Amino acid sequence: MKGSRVLLSVFLILLLIGNSYAAGKWYDHYEKGLKLMKQGKWRLAIVQFKKAIAQQGEDNSHIRTYGMHFIKYFPHREMGIALYKLGRMGEAATQLDISLAQSYSERAAKYRKIIGEGVVPAKPKPPPKPPEEVTPPSPPPPETPVPTPMGAPKVGERMRIAVLPFQSKGAAKDLGEIVLDKMITSLVNLKRFNVMERAELEKIIEEQKLGMTGVLDASTAAEIGKGIGLDGIILGSVTATKSSVGIDARVIDTETASIVTSKDAYSTSRNIQDIKTMVDDVVMKIYSDLPILDGYVIKVEDENFYIDIGSLKGMRKGMKCTIYREGEVIKHPISGEILGKKIDELGEAVTTEVFEKMACCRIVKTSGISEIKIGDKLVTK
Repeated sequence: MKGSRVLLSVFLILLLIGNSYAAGKWYDHYEKGLKLMKQGKWRLAIVQFKKAIAQQGEDNSHIRTYGMHFIKYFPHREMGIALYKLGRMGEAATQLDISLAQSYSERAAKYRKIIGEGVVPAKPKPPPKPPEEVTPPSPPPPETPVPTPMGAPKVGERMRIAVLPFQSKGAAKDLGEIVLDKMITSLVNLKRFNVMERAELEKIIEEQKLGMTGVLDASTAAEIGKGIGLDGIILGSVTATKSSVGIDARVIDTETASIVTSKDAYSTSRNIQDIKTMVDDVVMKIYSDLPILDGYVIKVEDENFYIDIGSLKGMRKGMKCTIYREGEVIKHPISGEILGKKIDELGEAVTTEVFEKMACCRIVKTSGISEIKIGDKLVTK
């Protein structure tokens, strides 16, 4: 009995060492970020968390360490909290949503709730001034304070997508069906996209006699998607051997038939839970590549215009945007509280060129209310 306990202890120690060794540099960046968080150095901490995510993403074998007891790894959660401390509420909410989608934690849920309730972080107290200095009286606060911006506004519809059946290769057999169902579930649970129900998609495909074999090229998939009012189509393949599974997925823009983003995942196990983890991994990668961003129109040229969002903020070629204009402020007639602003949707556009700090967009749909002008706003779909 005593010998069994010793062996179990040795096994656990070796497992801990193995996990720590496997983590490598990406986990070192994560630990540095945590230390900087304790010092209140939010910006430096964010840099470390981004490095951890970038390096860890190169090795998918560690993706299942999220939330496990041996390696507690929540980079998106801690980055979200650091962003919140800096007052960057929209970005903070995005990172916390990603963390909660990957693995639920009370810490992430707590800060996401705080952001949802509009609670702004307390400003650090300034150091005490010398006795000889006299602090002037503070001006009285305004009677009706302007609400703190909560990130990208909800204007228009979110990106409308559908998932076509995945092509099964090798020994995959029915794995394509399993991946399809789990991917739709994961996408819906993120609450980022407007996902078409599988039954509805199959009905439309059957009515149009287009077929759903899963063997489609980008142009055919885009044609199908555009015909039924979708912004994007996800298609891909599942390749399997007797002991491994690989998933490849691509998001196709229905306007241009171009690939907006392409992601994959691999596992040495064919266990259903491992396949689900792979699908969640692919979905999260797609989610990260299609963030919700907002900005301004800075230059207009015929059917094209430029915006102040570039690759540094996550903008990618092929992303779709809703252009809008804010109008008069709407106040509560009794309390005088500012409830919002009147919004006029001007149209939709797709990014054609992306630079570091700006992007060029092509107008694909207009509402006819007004021409797009410098100073108008936009938000990614």
